[in-house]
Amino acid sequence: MLNRACHILSVVLLAAFAAGCATTAPIKTDKFVAYHDAVETLSAGSAEALAYEREWTYRNYLAQFTEGGAASPADLILDFPTGPGAPFASALPDAPQYMTIRDTETRLAELNTLFSDYTLLLMDLTGADAKDADRIRSLGESLNKNSLSAAQALGVQAGAKPVALFSAAATAAAQAYVNHHRRESLQAVLRDNQPAVDAFARLGADAASISAVGIKTEYQNDTKRWVDRYAKAAASKRPKLIEEQLALDERTVAQLDALRKIHDGYLLLARKHAELATSVVTGNAVDLRRLIDNGRQLRDLYKRLRATGEAASDAHKE
Repeated sequence: MLNRACHILSVVLLAAFAAGCATTAPIKTDKFVAYHDAVETLSAGSAEALAYEREWTYRNYLAQFTEGGAASPADLILDFPTGPGAPFASALPDAPQYMTIRDTETRLAELNTLFSDYTLLLMDLTGADAKDADRIRSLGESLNKNSLSAAQALGVQAGAKPVALFSAAATAAAQAYVNHHRRESLQAVLRDNQPAVDAFARLGADAASISAVGIKTEYQNDTKRWVDRYAKAAASKRPKLIEEQLALDERTVAQLDALRKIHDGYLLLARKHAELATSVVTGNAVDLRRLIDNGRQLRDLYKRLRATGEAASDAHKE
C-alpha cells in the first residue's frame, strides 16, 4: 500500500514538474519576429497606396487648371486666419483633395510606427529576464504614452474611451513575465493589448476603404476628361486614346485590389495577434503566410503600377 501511494505521489509530482516547466520554459521569438515582419510589410504597402493616390489626385488637381476644369487661380492663394495661433497659421480656403490625403498619410504613418514599435517590444520582451525589468517597463510606459496621444488625435477608441497600446495591466503582466517567464503572463500582455490592437487595426482598414472611394472619384474625373478628348480627337488619334483608357481601367482595378488587400491585412493583423496570445501557452504555430504573401504582392503590384503610370503619363503628353 505504501509503495503504491509513493508511486502515485511520484507521478503527481512529475506531472506538476512537467507542467511547471511547460509554462516557464523560454519562448522562441521566431513567431514574434514573423509578426513584426508582417506588420512592416503591410505598413509599407499602405504607405505606398496612399502615396500613389495622393500623386494621382495631385495630377488631376493640376489638370483642372490646364484642361479647362472648374478650379480657379484664387484657390491657390493662402488665407491667414486670426485667433489662437494666428501668427503662424495658414490655410487654403478650399483645400484640394490631395492635401487631405497627405494628412491621412501622416496619421497612418504614425499609426504604423506605433504598431511596429509595439511588435518590436514584444520581440524584446520574449527574450528578456529579470535584469531587463526596468528597461521593459520604461519601453512599455513610453509606448503607452505615445499611443494614447495618437489615439486621442486619431479618434481611436474602444467603447467611449481612447485606447493605448501597453496598458498598465499589460505593463504589470510584462513585469511578471520577465521575472518568472510564465507563459500565462506573456499571454496576459497580449490579451490586455487586444482591444487597442483591434481599434488601431480598424483605423488602418478604414483608411484603405476611404482611399478606395478616393480612387474611384479620381478615375471618374480622369474619365470625364478622356471622354471630352476622345470626342474632339481625329479618327487617327482615337486608337491611342482607347489604349490609354484601357490602361487606366487596368491600373484602377489593380489599385482597388491592392487596397482590398491592405484593408483585409489590417483586420488579419488583429486576428493573428489574438492567435499569438493563445499560441504562447499552447505552443501551436501561428500561420502568417497570408499576411507576408499579401505584403510581397503589394510591393510588386505598386512597382508595376508606378511603371505603367509613368508610361501612361508619357503617352498622355504625346
